Amino acid sequence: MKRCETESGLILVPMLSSTPDGTINAGLGVRSLLGLNRPPEDRSKENQWDKAFLRVNDQIKHRWVRWAVRWATLHLAALIAEKRVKVFTSHHAPFFASGHLVVIHDVIPFRMPARYPAQTFYTRHFLATVMLSAEAVVTISGTVSEALVELFPEVRSRLCVIPSYSTKLEAAAVAGHGEASGRSPKDFLMVGMTRRHKNLDWGAKAVEEAASRMSGLRLDAVGVWREFWPDVIAASAMPGRRSNLVLHDYVSDATLDEYYSRARALLYLSTDEGMGLPPLEALARGCPVVCSDIPIFHEVCGEAAFYVPLHDIGALAALIEKLASGELDSEIRRRLELARARIAAYGFGPLSQRWRELLNNYSRSRNPMVI
Repeated sequence: MKRCETESGLILVPMLSSTPDGTINAGLGVRSLLGLNRPPEDRSKENQWDKAFLRVNDQIKHRWVRWAVRWATLHLAALIAEKRVKVFTSHHAPFFASGHLVVIHDVIPFRMPARYPAQTFYTRHFLATVMLSAEAVVTISGTVSEALVELFPEVRSRLCVIPSYSTKLEAAAVAGHGEASGRSPKDFLMVGMTRRHKNLDWGAKAVEEAASRMSGLRLDAVGVWREFWPDVIAASAMPGRRSNLVLHDYVSDATLDEYYSRARALLYLSTDEGMGLPPLEALARGCPVVCSDIPIFHEVCGEAAFYVPLHDIGALAALIEKLASGELDSEIRRRLELARARIAAYGFGPLSQRWRELLNNYSRSRNPMVI
């Protein structure tokens, strides 16, 4: 993989955490697009920052202290690496101009402030300063860009859209994944249950309702942050359940591939998202996708996914029954065929080119010694 360089130097995209949540995976995707995921001996300077950030995450248990120390470490990185192009996520970016770019992944704290008080406090008080201090602001979807312009009209000219990238899409292409014939017709899957807006409770209730009319239904929920789901955990242990609800922590990529290959469909039911990579990852593996009917999923998946009204248990249960019974098999094939173009648009080639164009324009517009 070619390493991305500008006229002014190398790129710094620090790795902020060892926890594979959505933001971290998106950051790792940027590093892949820019050719930064190189062997350790070939990137010692970047490794120094990675080690510092991971040490903060692994050893400081108090959330506020960990956040403050990590934020301070990023600001130090911005000062020391002043001659290098730097790419930071929004809630870790410097408050001062340092020749950096900022990536905004979503505006969820503005839409659900009560659920994310710490993030809401930060975004409401500091996000405008962060964006205006950056050379450019990258959003991962048009939906996020539109929301940011509504909230902060003054940043319109700084915005550009480059979607998130997942190495799992390329892995699926290399492995030749397609529509699997060995799927379990009554097994359904949810992934990345890291916050309440992911709506694991809605999916579990819908599968249970469908199971009252069709026996043998199963829902595997992978990547569950259990502190957010005490109600679902309690429900999974209740006697007399008609469906089998199984909660999993994070699993390896190989194990997740197995779940995708076995599932009748992925249920991705978020109330809000910046983009949402799992639907694309599922479609790349021939796994049908059911999404909540919100604008971002139409932007990403188009007609390749099935949609259900937000929080409508009955509608989701009815769709699950149709999928499990085979009634929608021809429609599944049609949507998986439509998914090919969607997956290609979010592949390595198109997205890496967009990053390179942005960085080249950015480098030419400044004195190289300043970056």
